Amino acid sequence: MARLSGWAIASGFGCAMLVARLGASGAAAEALAVQAVAWLAWLSAGPAALSSARDLAARDAKEGILALALQRGHSALALRSARGLATVSTIATVVGAPTAALAVLMVVLSDTLETAAMRALLGAAMLAYVLCLSVVLGAVARWASALAPRHGRTTFAALVFGPYLAQTIWQRVPSVPTWFQDLWAQLLRLAGGVG
Repeated sequence: MARLSGWAIASGFGCAMLVARLGASGAAAEALAVQAVAWLAWLSAGPAALSSARDLAARDAKEGILALALQRGHSALALRSARGLATVSTIATVVGAPTAALAVLMVVLSDTLETAAMRALLGAAMLAYVLCLSVVLGAVARWASALAPRHGRTTFAALVFGPYLAQTIWQRVPSVPTWFQDLWAQLLRLAGGVG
């Protein structure tokens, strides 16, 4: 579902970029691409991380994956590390592929070589944002699963949204959504300087 929503969002914003280009509003491409990244973060990365916040260790033990890994000489710690990397990889793929497609489209729609170079840098910044998002959400998802194996998804939601909601009372409470909103705002400012 997260993969499908990612490509649906990218398709919609890609069409909007093409329409903006036909309407001679080339500067809109950057803003649309950065807006798409925000949508991808909430509607693709979030559900992918939420689905990863479950007790994969119990499932691996039940399905015999743990026994097979131990038989092949891998430790339980190595398997836990592999689960963490797989979670980050899944989130990065779900969000990164549509983001890369939008970045390429943004560069292709450039009028000049200078604009194309600036948009390529913006595309690289968008992909760096996606990588940071994937690492943080993947780590929180695996941590939530370790804290409460039977209730990993609930714990994930509490870890991500609890501090965010607490900010309504105490503004200095750090939260994952606020940090990424600030990072996204920086990306949006960068996009404003490209066009």
